[in-house]
Amino acid sequence: MSNRYLRLIIALIVVIAAGIAIFLPTPGPDLADDATTACVAAADRDSGIRVTLVTVWNGTPEFLPAGIGVSNTCIRPVHTFDDSSYVYVVGEKSYTVGDFFDVWPDSPATRPNASVENVSLNGQRYEDNYRDIVLQDEDRIVVAFGDRTPQ
Repeated sequence: MSNRYLRLIIALIVVIAAGIAIFLPTPGPDLADDATTACVAAADRDSGIRVTLVTVWNGTPEFLPAGIGVSNTCIRPVHTFDDSSYVYVVGEKSYTVGDFFDVWPDSPATRPNASVENVSLNGQRYEDNYRDIVLQDEDRIVVAFGDRTPQ
């Protein structure tokens, strides 16, 4: 093969690659790690960790609803399957309690006048922002909310 043909083939490959690059969507902010928008690959659904998360409203424990972060077309990296209060976390990224509450739009945190009364992590009182607790395998987290304003 002569140098002329080789240069022509290389030039053609460069033009084709440039054309493909022009028509590919431009990546925006990295949403692949966002718990509210990312979907878990089917192959990854059997791996991950399990965390017990209990919410309390005005002193009464509430089970997490089944299907948080689950739809017909997508399973979020943080989700529930049933009302056992287990949160499942799938993927390489670390997720927080705040990420889970972002995926759960009807959480007690969104109720009118809701305030955090207390939080415990593995049986110990947690004083910092509960939303920053990183979900780790076999953790037990309790977040107590309330609105005890007299009616």
